[in-house]
Amino acid sequence: MDLAVSGGEVCALVGQNGLARLFDLGGAELRTFEAGVPLQCAAFGRRGDTLLLCGGAADPVALLFAVAEGQQVLSFRSHRGPVVAGELRIADRQHREFRLGVVSVVP
Repeated sequence: MDLAVSGGEVCALVGQNGLARLFDLGGAELRTFEAGVPLQCAAFGRRGDTLLLCGGAADPVALLFAVAEGQQVLSFRSHRGPVVAGELRIADRQHREFRLGVVSVVP
């Protein structure tokens, strides 16, 4: 289980059940993301509009979701070990920058 906080306004709780649950800091559940794999960690993008979900040893994958839409927008599946930490930067045509954690540990 892991907890990620975005800008002091919302937090995401992930677990081995493959779900990431987004809450406001008052405890109200805002959205559920279905990754379909056991999750090890989560991280919000700098602006809080993206959420990176990382699989553990059972399925080493990193999935990027758009928070407002609740839709998966990218998938990184070339890892040989659990995804635990790291950084990747991507800029789009509107010059929005995404900073994502993607590092796998090879046993």
